[in-house]
Amino acid sequence: KDKVMVRKPVGIEASGGVNILFTDKTGTLTKGELEAVKIVDGGGQVFNDVQDCGRSVGELLKLSAYFNTGSALSAGKALGGNATDRALLKAILPLDFKTDNYRKLSAFPFDSAYKFSAAAVRSQQGAMPVFGEKCTFIKGAPEKILPFCQNYVSPNGMLCPFDAEEMSRKQRAMTCRAMRVLAVAVTRSDVTGEKDLHGLTFVALVGIRDDIRAEVPAAIEEVRRAGIQVVMITGDNIETAKAVAEEAGLL
Repeated sequence: KDKVMVRKPVGIEASGGVNILFTDKTGTLTKGELEAVKIVDGGGQVFNDVQDCGRSVGELLKLSAYFNTGSALSAGKALGGNATDRALLKAILPLDFKTDNYRKLSAFPFDSAYKFSAAAVRSQQGAMPVFGEKCTFIKGAPEKILPFCQNYVSPNGMLCPFDAEEMSRKQRAMTCRAMRVLAVAVTRSDVTGEKDLHGLTFVALVGIRDDIRAEVPAAIEEVRRAGIQVVMITGDNIETAKAVAEEAGLL
């Protein structure tokens, strides 16, 4: 009747003594439907869609989303991997390039201890913007990637001096709007660990949004009135976490 499912009936009785409740964020407080909603290139231009970015930036973002990921396409849908990877892959659909023209040479999978992932890709036909036939795509936490970027790719494919501090300010502004922000960069070198993060070329910041479930603020308020403290657990940047917590009524 109350739509409560438990593994052991004694759990219902034990819940009467709860005074602190830990809850996951993604898919519990939020809808779990992550969507890439904002892109900022190295020159500070803001776009709402990958297709609106300049040719060079857009092509590098698409290749990064397709090859530097734990997700895969099946019947035109992004499956597997984590929710962030699926959101990035979904943002570049439908594909406007032939995947057979490229080959993934190696991969450094995402690990929360390192906060980035990497994939080396070779073009089988023609060249990729700026970097020719082979490059390594890196994506991860901005605080991990931005300090190692020395230039950025302009919309027309030129390399320009990069201002990491200015881009960090833009990243903080996005996180304060409850976005999970990823930095995407590229390099000619192979990346097999943190020691290889140097001389990177910045491509873009990608802001990913996951809206709060409509019923969550009222539910949290009801739980708090019952004398239970609610704690949200998330791997997101602390500023993003604060913004979500404010929307949910936790702060």
